[in-house]
Amino acid sequence: MLTRLLALVLLGVATACSAQTAPTAETFTAGTDYFLIEPSQPTSSGDKIEVLEVFGYSCSHCASFEPKIAEWKKTLAADVSFNYMPAMFGGIWENFARAYYTAETMGILGKTHEAMFKAVHVEKTIQAVEDIPAFYASHGVNADEFAATMNSFAVNAKVGRSQQQVPRYGVSSTPTMIVAGKYRIEASGPNSHERMLQVADFLVAKERAAAK
Repeated sequence: MLTRLLALVLLGVATACSAQTAPTAETFTAGTDYFLIEPSQPTSSGDKIEVLEVFGYSCSHCASFEPKIAEWKKTLAADVSFNYMPAMFGGIWENFARAYYTAETMGILGKTHEAMFKAVHVEKTIQAVEDIPAFYASHGVNADEFAATMNSFAVNAKVGRSQQQVPRYGVSSTPTMIVAGKYRIEASGPNSHERMLQVADFLVAKERAAAK
């Protein structure tokens, strides 16, 4: 009886250990849940792991993704740098990209980013490029100054970088997330918006582990 009890105890210990120490398989797979960017692209985040969301204010999917991104950003560790990159698909996409970079340049992006999505998709107060400066004027800047800054050297430089980088990342739709300049997460196939963030967490952890 004692031998049998000892064997059962040892079996229980072995089972518990196997549950704790079993190798962790990759939850997400390349080519399905995310895609390799080849060649990988340089980042501008220094020693931090860079995460970008390629988006557009005219994109309704980006608008519905934004509240989830806003909450997810609060959970990021200190070694992760998050930023947005407007997609440059021509037409109104470029105008909205210029609006984003102008707001960034003028220091009002923090209070206008989510509001712009609301103005475009809920309130529908922005129907043309001429409506953009007036929207930002309602957030405390001079409309004429905003319009002039949209075509300034600083904004042109940022727009030019987006025009170059978005194709290099292989982005063809929005929202798309880029991790460490190496991985692209698309809102298609099995990826819901929630799952995109789970994949991003997975890839951040992958980069963190590789750096050790």
